[in-house]
Amino acid sequence: AVVSTQSTGIFHLVLSLIPPTVLRIVHMFGFQGNRYLGLSSLKNVGNNTNNYRSVLSSIVLLWYNLSLKPAFFSDQHYITSGRIAKLQQRYEDALERFQSSAAHAAHLKECKLLAYYEIGWCHMIMWNWSQAADMFLDLMEEARCRRDSTDTWQQCV
Repeated sequence: AVVSTQSTGIFHLVLSLIPPTVLRIVHMFGFQGNRYLGLSSLKNVGNNTNNYRSVLSSIVLLWYNLSLKPAFFSDQHYITSGRIAKLQQRYEDALERFQSSAAHAAHLKECKLLAYYEIGWCHMIMWNWSQAADMFLDLMEEARCRRDSTDTWQQCV
């Protein structure tokens, strides 16, 4: 039971990290990845066994939390905190957070586009019409080849 739980955990974790474009192909073959199920399976094995599988599960969890999570999922924090600042009418703070998100999201195009969208709206709210127009033009240029980008934007939030 421990072997299957650990294998299932690693399998789900790895599949959940695959980019969405490749994940569609994987889904056609019937494979599904659930990050939360994978992490909970690995935590369960790491906490409840006292053999080498426990050590391997702990190493995989450390690798995920110390390497992957900060590198790939830190942009979500900027977008969420920027939206909260925008709702609290702290537009300069929101603009700074969205700009940080755009700078850090070079590897995630959809998150970068979402940050450009939010930056444009912040400039409009602050009556910076020329900067808002420039940002929306940049957004239109970046998203020109992405017709289905509205579906993937929701994954960034």
